[in-house]
Amino acid sequence: MKGKRPQGGDTSTGNRRSDELEEQVVRNQQTGGTARPIYVVVNTWDSRPVYSLYKLDYPCSSLTPPLHPLATLDIEGGRTFLSVQTRRRKWIVAVGGRYSIVFDADTEEVVHGPKLINGKECPVLVAVEDKIYALSSFPMVKGELDFEPWFEVLDLSRATVADGRLKDCAWEELPSPPCFPCHLDAQEFFSPPVIILQSCVVVGSYILLSVRSDQHATYAFDTVSAKWHKVHGTKSLPFIGCPTPQQHGVAAGLYLGESSAQDDGHRCSALGRLSVPAVSAYSIKLTSCDKEDGIKLSVTEFPMKSSQTCKAIAGIHYSPLDKGTFCLLDWKSRKRVHRSWDDDILADEFHWSKKATITVKTYQMEDSSLLQEEDEPVKKITISEQPEQAFNIRTKSGGFISPAFLAVFKT
Repeated sequence: MKGKRPQGGDTSTGNRRSDELEEQVVRNQQTGGTARPIYVVVNTWDSRPVYSLYKLDYPCSSLTPPLHPLATLDIEGGRTFLSVQTRRRKWIVAVGGRYSIVFDADTEEVVHGPKLINGKECPVLVAVEDKIYALSSFPMVKGELDFEPWFEVLDLSRATVADGRLKDCAWEELPSPPCFPCHLDAQEFFSPPVIILQSCVVVGSYILLSVRSDQHATYAFDTVSAKWHKVHGTKSLPFIGCPTPQQHGVAAGLYLGESSAQDDGHRCSALGRLSVPAVSAYSIKLTSCDKEDGIKLSVTEFPMKSSQTCKAIAGIHYSPLDKGTFCLLDWKSRKRVHRSWDDDILADEFHWSKKATITVKTYQMEDSSLLQEEDEPVKKITISEQPEQAFNIRTKSGGFISPAFLAVFKT
């Protein structure tokens, strides 16, 4: 005889789910404030890599249904993303190989940009006013990708959109950094030096860069005169990748970047890394130097420490917000691996999940920042953790791999 289910059923599961929803609503309501869009580019796999763009309204005062892609940025080759904000536009630019794609945040349209002069695998992208600069991460002297010209610029000051394409603009060649393999003799050409772009940052009208090579050095490109200068006073920039500036609040004038203090040598470029570094704040100042028409650079690093956990803040995808705050993404997604019968790794089958959770964590820089302790020679910035919020995202085809880019436009 089959047992009968008690009247009313087992409500423990339903109660737990109800409690979780109520807790989520309370946590969301605590964030308060006016919602602002946060754009997240996620790497998905559907027989080949495809990048999906999601829009998160943060903070949200109520539970949101699972979010679906707002747009797809389908571009071949190693991709790099950049957010560009001027008086006229709010764009997310993607560059890979010889192709470029633009997402217009105002119209929510995807526009195809002009082709680069030469293809670049995961180039470094920076913006100075209405100009986008693309620089090879791995300058090569042979092959089709990352061959000269290694440095290009796209002027968007007169660009228009027609029939889904950018018009009245084109990529132009710029002089290569002096540290790149520009002048090689016959012996050096057959065994060229390995140069990897490690750090890049925009300070005023200058683009600063450091490379990983036999000789560490830092150079500055003047975007006004289109000339390179040797930077004096430092060997290399003390961070990895491209730090972003804080515009307002107690941290105005500081840059958020990934510290190279724990660099274990496994990070391959300014865009690729295997470990998760700590996030630090940097004060970057440039002054003129009479020596060889150069520039003197002064960089001060301020490690950031949570006031609640007394631990460093670590992450890859982060963005400044307003009034000394910044957000950082936490990612959760499952993947299943079907092992081959003969333990052949190359024959393993990966099944990526169609569901993922993005948690937005917000941090506030305290007013009593840059404190100097008597027994602590390094200045640190105290960070207070704000209420976090989780967003569930979905994809209809393929599966999620990992987030690739985070963009927050100024209000």
